[in-house]
Amino acid sequence: MRRHCVSGLAAYALAASSWGALGFTLPVHGMAHPAVHLAAARSAVRPLCAAKPPLPTHLSKMLEEIESGEAQLFDVREQSEYDDGSIAPSALCALSALKDGQPPVSGDKTKLTYIHCQAGKRAKMAKPLLE
Repeated sequence: MRRHCVSGLAAYALAASSWGALGFTLPVHGMAHPAVHLAAARSAVRPLCAAKPPLPTHLSKMLEEIESGEAQLFDVREQSEYDDGSIAPSALCALSALKDGQPPVSGDKTKLTYIHCQAGKRAKMAKPLLE
C-alpha cells in the first residue's frame, strides 16, 4: 500500500488555492477570506483576489484520487487542532491514538493514503503506524 505524507505547507497551499473545492475551514483570524475588499480614499472598493488560483498539478491529482474514492486523507493532528481548521475530505486520526494502537475509524488499507499534519513531522511518524 502506498502512503504519502502531506506537509502542513502543502496542505495549506491545497486549501488556499481551492477555496471551497475541499471545503477548507479556518477561523476568521487564521486566513483572510478571498473576497476581502479594500476601500481606498476617493476610489471604488476593489476585491483583493479576483480569481481562484489553480491548484498545483500534484495537489489536483491528489484531490481527484480522494474524490473518486481511490485515495483517503488522514489528518494526524490532535482533535483541538482539527477543530480549529481542517481539510473537508480528511478523517481525523490523531497520532496519539495511533501510538496507543487505535486504528483509524474509516481506514481502508487497500486505498492510497495521504497523511496530513501541520508541518510534516507527525505525518512522517504516523506513516509506519498506518502500514
